[in-house]
Amino acid sequence: MSELPPALARALREALAVVLPVACPGCGCPDTGACDDCRVACTAVVRCETVGDVPVWSALEYAGPVARLVTAFKNEGRTGLARVLGTSFGRSVAAAVDPDAVASGSVVVVAIPGRRSSLRRRGYRPVHLLARHAGVQLTRGLRFVRQPRDQVRLGRVDRAENLAFAMRGTPVLNGRDVLIVDDVLTTGATVAEAARAVHVAGGRLVGAAVLARTLRGRRRSAPP
Repeated sequence: MSELPPALARALREALAVVLPVACPGCGCPDTGACDDCRVACTAVVRCETVGDVPVWSALEYAGPVARLVTAFKNEGRTGLARVLGTSFGRSVAAAVDPDAVASGSVVVVAIPGRRSSLRRRGYRPVHLLARHAGVQLTRGLRFVRQPRDQVRLGRVDRAENLAFAMRGTPVLNGRDVLIVDDVLTTGATVAEAARAVHVAGGRLVGAAVLARTLRGRRRSAPP
């Protein structure tokens, strides 16, 4: 399926979801996209930590059923989970910036760009689906000037090297207040590179908001 056009890959996944048995990816409960207990586990508990000098708000901890739901959403075509996860994502964004500032355009919300190979494989961009279900308008403000390799098995130092100078901000960021958004915060290397690109493009970074946080490769900071 990785060679199919994104739209066709997405349509095929949606068709398969109709005829194949469905189980909650968080616990295996049959005949449900996400069971009540796993939905409760996805209730936002927003916290803020500093990655480098960037404040990052996150709604969930990437562990247990949350991690399994996020993995199914990102890598197994379970796009319906965006309805469950999008609410928590929206609360992370709302904690980072005033929703009225986003609605008025005084703050632009910019997603971390995805790799082309990931889009071909999935047929969709996870953070864009989260934003859509959260009612968050995204601005296309970052792009890759070179494609980094897959980071799944890379540690903190290797991730930083893999992403160094890989992004560029577009002119729309110049003179604007910018909030970066992504799905999962791991080591912070992606946020750091995005922050660099925003600053070079003339943007004023107000922080970052993500759906979930891991503790891999970072020190835990106290809640604000």
